[in-house]
Amino acid sequence: MVKFMKRNKAFRPGSRRIFNAAVIGSMLLISYLLFQGSFAMAAEAVGKFTHVEGKVDILREGAFPAITAKVQDQLYAKDIVRTKSASKAEIIFKD
Repeated sequence: MVKFMKRNKAFRPGSRRIFNAAVIGSMLLISYLLFQGSFAMAAEAVGKFTHVEGKVDILREGAFPAITAKVQDQLYAKDIVRTKSASKAEIIFKD
C-alpha cells in the first residue's frame, strides 16, 4: 500500500526563493534610504548659525520638510534659509 503525503498549501515550491528575494530587496531599500541622508551631510559645511531669533527654517538642498534652525546648526551648499515675520538669523560663512 502506497501512502501519499498531503502538501502544505501554505508552502509552494519556489516560494522560499521569492521570500528570500523580497527580504534582500527590502534590506537594500532600507539601507539606501538610511544612508542617503548621511552621504548628503558628508559634504563640507559652508556656514553655521551663530544667532537665531524667532522662527527660522532650513530647507536642506531646497527640499521639504523644513527644519527649525538652532544656534550651531550647519549650512550646506544648496540649503535655503527662511526667516518668518519679525525673525532674525546670523550666519557665519566659511570663505
